[in-house]
Amino acid sequence: MTPLPPSKPFVIDQAHLRRARNLARQTGRSIIAELEQLNNGSAEDLVLQLAKLFGMGAVTMAGLHALVPAFDLLRLPLARRWGCLLMREADGTLVGVLSDPFDPDLQLWLNSQAHGAVLMRLASSSDLQSYLTRHDGHVIESIPSDLPEPAGTPVHPVDSQLLAETVEATREVLQRAMRRRTE
Repeated sequence: MTPLPPSKPFVIDQAHLRRARNLARQTGRSIIAELEQLNNGSAEDLVLQLAKLFGMGAVTMAGLHALVPAFDLLRLPLARRWGCLLMREADGTLVGVLSDPFDPDLQLWLNSQAHGAVLMRLASSSDLQSYLTRHDGHVIESIPSDLPEPAGTPVHPVDSQLLAETVEATREVLQRAMRRRTE
């Protein structure tokens, strides 16, 4: 019996992207799910390649634990439902963590939840789900809305027009995302 030749390392190129897109259309799954299925390397390798391709930073499970969840901006049930997180770095910088860089609507929605632009980081779907699962019993679901502002953060009056536009944009993003997930 001859041994199998070693498999080539999985490198994301246009052919792999085209194949994943075609499979996603056929199966109804996401492009990232198909890429994960095609991947013959580690999940970390896939995340690093995708992060580089999309100009994002990559984050591992250890990196997730080094960040502080911003459940005051994105509640745990919504984070679980949409497979993403808003986190804070030690210096207070807001970071959006997701596993599907092919979903621009999700990135836009994360920015709206943060009330401004956030740095996007990419994590493997298994790391992200594991992290969210670990927080199931550790987060108080009803975080009070009267939390004090972090030190050094200026308090701005609410612009009702901007708030209405943000709510409408969020509603449109959610409707598009829900349609896409049911197609």
